[in-house]
Amino acid sequence: VFAQVLLGIVAFCMAEQKPEILLVAGSLAALSWYVVEGPTGRPLPQWSILTGALTAVACLAVEIVWFRSTDLIETVGHFTMWLQVVQLYTRKNNREYAFLLILSVLQMVGASTMPGGMTVLFGLILLCYCVLALFTVLIFQFKGTSDLILTATQAAAPPQVRVERPKTVAGRGFRWQFRASAAGIGLFCGTVAGLVFLLLPRSGVARVGMNGDATVAVSGFSPVVHLNGGTLTLNHEPILNLTVTLQGHNVGTTRSTHMWYLRGAALDTYSPVRRTWMRGEQVSSTDQALSVPAGGRVLIAGTSPGIVVHASITLRTARDGTIFTLFPPAYVGGAGVDEVEFSPVDAQITLPKTPSSPFTYQVWQAGISSPQAVQAYRRLVEDRPGKRRLPAIGASARYARGWIAHLKPIRNLALSILRNQGLTRSVQADFTPHDPRIAQVLTDYLRNNFTYTLSNPPVGEDSDPIFDFLITRREGHCELFASGLAALARSLGMPARLVTGYVASDYNVVGGYYMVRQSDAHAWCEIEVAPDDWRTYDPTPAAALVSEYHPPRTWFTWARDLYDHIEFIWINSVLAYDNGTRNALLGGIRTSVRTAAGDEGTWMGSTVVWIRTQIQNWRFDALAYTIAAIIVAAIALGVLILLRIWIIRRRRLVALQLTRLPRSQRRRLASQLRFYLTMLDMLERHGWHRPAWQSPFAFAQDLAQDDPLRFEPVLALTEHFYEIRFGHRFMNAQRRRLIRVHLRRLEETLGQDA
Repeated sequence: VFAQVLLGIVAFCMAEQKPEILLVAGSLAALSWYVVEGPTGRPLPQWSILTGALTAVACLAVEIVWFRSTDLIETVGHFTMWLQVVQLYTRKNNREYAFLLILSVLQMVGASTMPGGMTVLFGLILLCYCVLALFTVLIFQFKGTSDLILTATQAAAPPQVRVERPKTVAGRGFRWQFRASAAGIGLFCGTVAGLVFLLLPRSGVARVGMNGDATVAVSGFSPVVHLNGGTLTLNHEPILNLTVTLQGHNVGTTRSTHMWYLRGAALDTYSPVRRTWMRGEQVSSTDQALSVPAGGRVLIAGTSPGIVVHASITLRTARDGTIFTLFPPAYVGGAGVDEVEFSPVDAQITLPKTPSSPFTYQVWQAGISSPQAVQAYRRLVEDRPGKRRLPAIGASARYARGWIAHLKPIRNLALSILRNQGLTRSVQADFTPHDPRIAQVLTDYLRNNFTYTLSNPPVGEDSDPIFDFLITRREGHCELFASGLAALARSLGMPARLVTGYVASDYNVVGGYYMVRQSDAHAWCEIEVAPDDWRTYDPTPAAALVSEYHPPRTWFTWARDLYDHIEFIWINSVLAYDNGTRNALLGGIRTSVRTAAGDEGTWMGSTVVWIRTQIQNWRFDALAYTIAAIIVAAIALGVLILLRIWIIRRRRLVALQLTRLPRSQRRRLASQLRFYLTMLDMLERHGWHRPAWQSPFAFAQDLAQDDPLRFEPVLALTEHFYEIRFGHRFMNAQRRRLIRVHLRRLEETLGQDA
């Protein structure tokens, strides 16, 4: 019980992802073993146990009322955990043990529904917990039986007699019997659980997802960027897998210099008051719904000449409908994609509703070679039959242009950077031939002259974080680098937007895909260097990108890749089992069975053909039906007779205590011990029946104590029974003569009584 409770606490804290609670609760639970069960240990007084229970209730009330906890499972799990810790320090009888087991099971059920309960490591812990719980319950049944015997013996004994717990006596093979029982129960429960899993698929949306909370500085994708300062806490939770192929070949690599940018949100509006980047309402109004053919794909930005890369992306967890894509996307689709919302203004793709987790979709990247090709693609999308024409938003609408926060000093900085490279730009010009080089010069300036750090410096209420980053601090993490580049470009009249998403560079060599974690969230810039020609620019220093987003590969990396791949299989095979998966599985089985049954070359097909042939060839009349009925009745009678013989034989084996022996020994001993069954039949005819719970020797002793002269043969015959059954003696001629004498004497004494 102690091990089960401790394992349950570890599992719950792992599922809750709060190691500080594990440190406190686990330490207190482990200490209870020394305090209560140690060499000088003794349970705590009852008043202290009650005080601890009341403290647990008070903690529950504080968590609900004061901290306003909305997660009922987490709150109740804390309460049950503290109750278990308190209960470990008390004096325990069967009721306390049962209370601990029930609380532990309830806590484990709650942990299974939490975000951390979806990992394969938790699944392994749950499997160990189930095995341990089964063992504990079986042992608990033994202890309960022993306690009942002790209680009954104490009640029957005189008050002045001290009764000790009876010593356990077990026959040969009891360990095998216990293991067989445990294996049988476990197999039955596992079979039932498997059937329930197959018949009741998962539904709904996972509760876990990407971090978009502006008040918590934790790494992760967010469709809104808040430049509030503070230290960024890295969250290494896996968020998605990326498989990239080119002309059917996997192009994954472990090279630290190669990275894939997975674009999520395009943010074109900056609010100096809120210090926030967001997507403008005018751009949001351009989203249009595009239907995706079943299992197919929908055109987003181009045709086949522009397709160069195919990406398969599996979102392990999802909280919103963001679709992460390579840029620029050409097609999007997949088995689970029915409809997408797309805007040709910022090329952002979303789903109308939050998908279930995990969720797999496909993206085809367009290889853009010229602005003319991009414009042709856009016209193709806008002029699609049955779709409304999109509003004209571009240079004329000043999309993603202009800057208002400390415009003059930021523009002066941008112009000075260009002058150092022999460049200049008119802020009134929409586009210039030098814009691609200008964007690269600004990017290189930030890369080479600014310092990357996970801590965004705090800024005063009257200061702007982007201005402070460019002019004063000159350090920060990727959000400030991308914001600084956007500000410099827009101060010169160039369209620029902030993009948030993920960087994929950690290649899993076991699974053949890139593993993307929450800590791989990143921000960069897209700048329009020609009409409708948006290009990606990342001002974050390259060395910082490599050190943060590409961990060094060591001998341990392969083991980590193996674990990640096993967890990915767990997610796809277990967590992703929904109605669609079940229908596909059952449909595949149904198709396979029909195919096999229709093929006469297989055993199933030949059997079906034979049955059909027999049904067609058989023609019954009245006589044939009568004969068939007689045959069926004879078979049924024979089955009943065999069943009765089996029941009688089974009763004899139970009476002779031979059920656990091998078949060869049962036959030999059943023949030699037939005299004991004869004795029981003689006694039963005169009204003496041996109870099933009473041993043969105890039954003989009770009869001999009541009437020694009459039942002395019963005691002698029982001794012969024990010698042959348990003493490995043999039925020789002398023993056979003695047994006949005792049976004759017993028959005479019972006959006199009649």
